[in-house]
Amino acid sequence: SLWHYIGPFSAGARERVAPPAEFLVSPDFSKRHRSILAPEGWVGWHGAEPDSTGWVSIGFKHIPWDTLMDIYGYAGILNTTYAYCEIESDCRRRALVATRRIGSFYLNGVPFPGNPYRDSFVMVPVILQPGKNSFLLSLGGFGDHRFRFELIPPTASVITLKDFTVPDLIKGESGKFAVGIPVVNTTNRCLYT
Repeated sequence: SLWHYIGPFSAGARERVAPPAEFLVSPDFSKRHRSILAPEGWVGWHGAEPDSTGWVSIGFKHIPWDTLMDIYGYAGILNTTYAYCEIESDCRRRALVATRRIGSFYLNGVPFPGNPYRDSFVMVPVILQPGKNSFLLSLGGFGDHRFRFELIPPTASVITLKDFTVPDLIKGESGKFAVGIPVVNTTNRCLYT
């Protein structure tokens, strides 16, 4: 599916900035917005499509990343870019959003966490509504961006993610050891009390 993106916008290292409300649902792709990172001070919407493996690459050829880095260091090229897509659903349904290099996202204007560490695999349960569903991704990082976004039908009410945390055992050591197993409730109700 085609993604529309706009940016880059200057960002702080630990600051979360909400996107403009006009980006959340049906943004005006003809409109330009101010950005101190753009040499001319304005950025507009552009289109990008996933490659054959599902990755979307966003590049800003007009942004002098090397010059900004020389003057300001990494803080000068830290930025946020927004990517927007609409997905149709024929009915109300559960789905898992698999995020790679997506800090957070909005579904029909409602915020959801993504993956703040960018490289591992995270799945976030969502409910798609009948008709148009708008997704706005918040992409943060240094310079250009690359991300992968997938909608996956859940296979069960509860799933485990393949990101276990296990202790390093020392030869001859015995005892009880804790193991961390991420569990995702794919429903919209509490399953355990």
